[in-house]
Amino acid sequence: MSYDELINAIEKDALRERQKILEDARIEAESLIENAERELKRLKDDKLAELRHSFEQEKIRAISNAKREAKSLSLLAKTEIISEIFQETEKKIFELRKEKEYSDILTGLFKEAAEKGRAESDADEFEVCVSEDDIHTLKDEILEGVRVKADRDIKEGVILVSGDNKFRLVNTLESRIERVKADILPLLNWILFAENKKT
Repeated sequence: MSYDELINAIEKDALRERQKILEDARIEAESLIENAERELKRLKDDKLAELRHSFEQEKIRAISNAKREAKSLSLLAKTEIISEIFQETEKKIFELRKEKEYSDILTGLFKEAAEKGRAESDADEFEVCVSEDDIHTLKDEILEGVRVKADRDIKEGVILVSGDNKFRLVNTLESRIERVKADILPLLNWILFAENKKT
């Protein structure tokens, strides 16, 4: 083999080797690119799933907060309605003082207080305090051991105090309303606001 043939054969081998190296590099590059694209797609999908989950959680929180706020506003409105009902009721009851039936009501409050005082206390003497406007109504009501006295701090009804100051009974329209409120409130709430109420 001549020197030129040898050089020619070496060049051909080098060219083949070069082409093989380039082909292997091309295949390796394509594989790397394909792997990188797959990894990029996986990362993108994971990030999208994470964002979807995050958005879903934020949506659930927003809905929960909105429901809580709506319940709070509803409760506030219900409370205001019930408060208005009680205020109107109290107003109407206190307007009874202008009616002639008030003297019968006052006499009833007086007798009831005196009876409870005797039943629940060992005292023999009692004092019943009434408003200055109402004292004339009870002047004719005489019960043994019970003295009637005007008190400018009382607006309506009676307050019974035992002679030894160990027993006190407030029997006013206002105290009666307060006692009844605790019983009426759940019923009133159910009547006005019961959910899923059958019509």
